[in-house]
Amino acid sequence: RVALDTSSRTSQALVRILLRRAYGLSPEFIEVTPEAGTGFENMLVGVDAALIIGDPAMRVAARAEEIGLKIHDLAEEWRKMTGLPFVFAVWAVRQGVEIDEVAVARDFARAREEGLVRLPEIAADFVGELGLTLPDLLDYLCQNVNYDLDEANLAGLRQYFALAYADGLIPANRALRFLNIEGEWRGVPGQAAGASAGSSAGVIE
Repeated sequence: RVALDTSSRTSQALVRILLRRAYGLSPEFIEVTPEAGTGFENMLVGVDAALIIGDPAMRVAARAEEIGLKIHDLAEEWRKMTGLPFVFAVWAVRQGVEIDEVAVARDFARAREEGLVRLPEIAADFVGELGLTLPDLLDYLCQNVNYDLDEANLAGLRQYFALAYADGLIPANRALRFLNIEGEWRGVPGQAAGASAGSSAGVIE
């Protein structure tokens, strides 16, 4: 029995894919919302494993040895299975939504650049909340997170959608188009106006 963090449908589908295809498992899944008041340990009640993401995952991982947990990193498990990186987040807009392509592309590019410059400041702001040291949090943000959507990341994204569709987790494997820095839509990202965790400005068709 596996508890799935309600915060991310993407990660929920990824866990299902990995358990089925990498481990040959089809457990019962239940959705659970992490509760800060329990130290997020409510995710572990009555289950054999749990998907925990984001800040709760970092806080639980910091206490893993103390509470007897074995941690499996989703990105590492995906890379072991496919040989590809995993894209956990993108900026996206539905087809047909009216936007100023050039302004959006430039805004996203500036946001990415500003965020990268301010990583030490961002890390310092969250040290107390996450219960991590500043060097550990900076190492995570600088070494564990990729902020570009290159060809390898794009291949990982395509593979994820293909497997999710094959496993019945999404209704269609839709084509993606990407908005580059000049505000032009393309089938491949080129220099994308991206930010956060290998993300880009994209549209799902």
